[in-house]
Amino acid sequence: MPSITAVPSWLNEQGWQLNPTDATNGPFQAGHKTDLDMFGFALTNKEKFWDDMNTFFEGDRGSPHWAEWFPVQDKLLDNSILRPGAPVIVDVGGGRGHDIAGFRKHFPDLPGRLILQDQQPVLDSIIALDSRARIYFLKFIMHVKDCLRVLENVKIAMEEGYSYLVIEEFILPDEGCSLLPAEWDLMMMIYLCGMERTRSHWEALFERADLEPAREWSGHHCR
Repeated sequence: MPSITAVPSWLNEQGWQLNPTDATNGPFQAGHKTDLDMFGFALTNKEKFWDDMNTFFEGDRGSPHWAEWFPVQDKLLDNSILRPGAPVIVDVGGGRGHDIAGFRKHFPDLPGRLILQDQQPVLDSIIALDSRARIYFLKFIMHVKDCLRVLENVKIAMEEGYSYLVIEEFILPDEGCSLLPAEWDLMMMIYLCGMERTRSHWEALFERADLEPAREWSGHHCR
């Protein structure tokens, strides 16, 4: 792809700095000769590009669904608490819905609604969320500088004492990163001028959003 072949020359121009912050100045822009970010470029080009992009971000579809390693039933789906007709889960930036479809497969008899929110570009779909859902689910979308805005808008939609925020992401070590998350970190740099976050990155982001993580679970991505 043009983005990949543009990496060496782009890095040379940037003095071999590996942490770009400008979403319109990265290997993707150099390769496609555009000043648009990837989502803006997708909107102005052929439908196939948008479809291919969604396929790329569904790269882990063969892996176990998060409901298979996270205690969803015990922690989140107490029927005495769930409100019939109210949203059970809002999948924020969920693409074509493969994760929320997997959630329905694991819990086919839930009384509430399952909501997929993803418009074009993805970040614009996170401005207004269905409020007071039991679960707000973010998977592999926390890569760019707008992530604080994402968390702030999710927080507004949540109901204190009822709603939960579940984030499925990598937590990179500061040194000695394993191959898979390192590859994703590189891909985020190339396509989004973004990154996978280290623990210190996550802690700083949550502090700025005035959120305190309750607990971590290790899934298949960490193996």
